[in-house]
Amino acid sequence: MIKALVRTLFAGATLAALTSTAFAQSEIVRDAEFYILEEQNRDKWAAEDQAIDATLAQFRERNGGNPPNILYILLDDVGFGDMGNPTMNELCPKVGDGVIRRRFDVA
Repeated sequence: MIKALVRTLFAGATLAALTSTAFAQSEIVRDAEFYILEEQNRDKWAAEDQAIDATLAQFRERNGGNPPNILYILLDDVGFGDMGNPTMNELCPKVGDGVIRRRFDVA
């Protein structure tokens, strides 16, 4: 059983390494809308990039040369009340009450 677990873990690690390498080497394919927005906002984005780079450089100086830990969370298809926020549930009580009661087994 341990051998099977080790083989599974090794296969998973190998697959992850191969796919991450493949994604890292491929170019980002952008649609026409991106290029239009890029042309319209080129100067603004360049100025914002310089400001962000300066802020990150200051942070690295204060942090012994280490970059910050940045956690980026992307959620899709999350409706009102899906995250369990009571305020959002008041906006959509039909869905929100049932979701909260089922998730937390509230009587």
